[in-house]
Amino acid sequence: MGFEKQAARTSLSLNGTWGFCLDPNDDRSIEDIPFEQGHTIQVPGSWEEQGYGEVSEHEPLGTWKKEREYIGKTWYWIEVDSSKLVSDQHHYLVLSGVHWFTDVWLDGEFVGKGEGLVTDQRFDLTSFIEYGKVQTLVISIDNRLHIPLMESHIHSYHTATNWGGITGGVVIESLPVTHLERVSFYPEKEVCSWRMRAEIRNAKTGDCQLSVVIRENSGEVMKVVETDIELQPSHSLVEVEFDLSLNELDLTLWSDRSPALYDVECSLYQEGSVIDCIKKRIGVRHFQTEGHHFLLNDQPVFLSGYVDCCVFPLTGYPVWDKAHYVEQFKIAKEHGFNHVRLHGWSAPKPFWEAADEEGMLVQTELPHWSFHYLDRSVKPPEDVQSFFKRELVRMLELLNEHPSFVMLSLGNELIDASGHEELNELVELARSIDSSRIYTDNTGFGQLPAHDRQGDFYIQSLNWHPPYELEYAGTPNTTEDYRELPS
Repeated sequence: MGFEKQAARTSLSLNGTWGFCLDPNDDRSIEDIPFEQGHTIQVPGSWEEQGYGEVSEHEPLGTWKKEREYIGKTWYWIEVDSSKLVSDQHHYLVLSGVHWFTDVWLDGEFVGKGEGLVTDQRFDLTSFIEYGKVQTLVISIDNRLHIPLMESHIHSYHTATNWGGITGGVVIESLPVTHLERVSFYPEKEVCSWRMRAEIRNAKTGDCQLSVVIRENSGEVMKVVETDIELQPSHSLVEVEFDLSLNELDLTLWSDRSPALYDVECSLYQEGSVIDCIKKRIGVRHFQTEGHHFLLNDQPVFLSGYVDCCVFPLTGYPVWDKAHYVEQFKIAKEHGFNHVRLHGWSAPKPFWEAADEEGMLVQTELPHWSFHYLDRSVKPPEDVQSFFKRELVRMLELLNEHPSFVMLSLGNELIDASGHEELNELVELARSIDSSRIYTDNTGFGQLPAHDRQGDFYIQSLNWHPPYELEYAGTPNTTEDYRELPS
């Protein structure tokens, strides 16, 4: 089908120099920000690496020591020229690499609150934009532990430290009024089939069409699928779900040995014109468990892996540099690794792009290492459970397009032999959102065989942690038949 025009998604980068001040006593408000007398800071970047904070008095044994340290609230501000934004579009502020509570104002009007340790934060600025005017954007960032998460590698001295700042950058994304809010792909058990779901945010009624084009890396079109959609009343969210059969295509399945990727272009058009377009680079693969084995594309796969504890000694926070991760994975592959566990954290987008391209099978985790779930009879704090539920949903939405994301654990060393009902609920939630990955309630601890625990796989401790039975604590090897162990 021929289109009259290509839809325009644009982004305005706000990276660069921002106004900045610390608020150690948490006594400032939007009315008394020192716009003229404040300091400056570079975005992206952390507070500490730019000289803010006090010299660290922390004397570690086995963990990092930061040169400077600041825990508390800070204020950022910058002028935004709204004449650079396209009118009659939706405008979203996106913060990447933020720890971890935020508030946003535009020209003194409160826009909203954000949170997150391993996911982007997104704010709808549309109703606050005054086109043609220079407006002041203010962000407060607070890295204090307002929710008692205890320790996790993403926010403690084990090991990334509780850094502060905006390490991934700031952009304003501008989307057409009627646009694709989200496009998700879920590999079905039949390996060459996707279940596709598109969510459309619209401002006007009428019929439109959704076109999905699959291309080789060379750009050659392999398949085009089109479906009709009837939009509903103003600003509603329309969900479209359909199966995308790929059996007739000569596809190379994505795997650790052959990480084949394809370009997918999803276009929304109406009356012969494209009104929005999303492009993704994804792989076709299926990952599951069967008996005592992991299966990748219906073939047993042995995971030879290493643990990544969020170790970034030069920055103190995960870097946003794809080349860094490509080099890391190439070295890992040279040493025979095809698997990596992210210990108590999840990595930024460049990590996943590199993992897709290099063929790494990744287990990611919620930013979670606490004792709140050790006693099954005691419920965890409500704010802790609620935060992990929200962060889990955000992670699954953010990582959907990455074939390297195959496994997710709810955290590190969380439970005793009985597991915990609240963790079971999170596993069920994850399965209901995306059944194309496999999930477990915990990494380390937890008696085996599992007692009333939800999980597609289980990872037992291999150190002094309970249980102490040698049969379960022995080092894995290739000669032991673990099915012969007593139950």
